[in-house]
Amino acid sequence: VTLFDASATALELATQNLKPLSHAVNAVKGDALESLSQLEAGTFDIVICDPPAFVKKKADLLQGTRAYVKVNAEAQRRMKAGGLYVASSCSGLVKSEEWQEILIQSSQKSSRTFKQLAKGGHAPDHPVRAEFPEGEYLKCSIGRIEYPF
Repeated sequence: VTLFDASATALELATQNLKPLSHAVNAVKGDALESLSQLEAGTFDIVICDPPAFVKKKADLLQGTRAYVKVNAEAQRRMKAGGLYVASSCSGLVKSEEWQEILIQSSQKSSRTFKQLAKGGHAPDHPVRAEFPEGEYLKCSIGRIEYPF
């Protein structure tokens, strides 16, 4: 298991949680936008890409969208063909349709194909009010990565 996070505390806690389940836990501290490319390409069977909210206000939309494309492309490049890929976002200003476009762009940029198997979002105990669509901020896409594109 390889863990990648910017937070040393999060890595330490996750490592402690995984020790009873795996003898081989590799914790890598780094910024996903700057350091993810340091991990070897084409080596992972499963990747969960769950970066922080890159879009916190409307002014962040263009730059945040580019950041989501970049981090997802880099994560997809780390995968073996046929690997399971999970991509999530908690940016409320990024709508579901925009999230799908981000995944299309990232797979094109990574020269991979993302075959979506399932989509997720809020659990039933977290309803979204019709008059507050921004409350639907959790997005998750699960699929397989294939290549070459």
